[in-house]
This record gives sequence, C-alpha cells and structure tokens, in this order.
Amino acid sequence: MSAARPTLQEWLAEAPFGLTLSAGFFGFFAHTGFAMALEDAGLEPDRLSGSSA
Repeated sequence: MSAARPTLQEWLAEAPFGLTLSAGFFGFFAHTGFAMALEDAGLEPDRLSGSSA
C-alpha cells in the first residue's frame, strides 16, 4: 500500500520556498491574483525574484 501524496499546499507548507514571477506589465494582474491565493492558503514565499522581459 502506498502512502498518499501530499497536496501542493501541504508540500509548500513543509519548508521555505522561493517564487519567481515574469510576464511584463500585464503579468502584474495575474501575479496579484496568485499572491492573493497564496495568502488565502496561508502560504508565504521565503524568497521572491522577478523579471520584466
């Protein structure tokens, strides 16, 4: 019998994680929604990086 795999939320909550965002100006709107979803899930990245290319 195999152990159940953790959900992504459980896996990210286990240890610090970094987040890299890239998409130029309009990506800001998607990034804002993504950041809000992380906050709602109780997850906070340990490191952030980004690129506007």
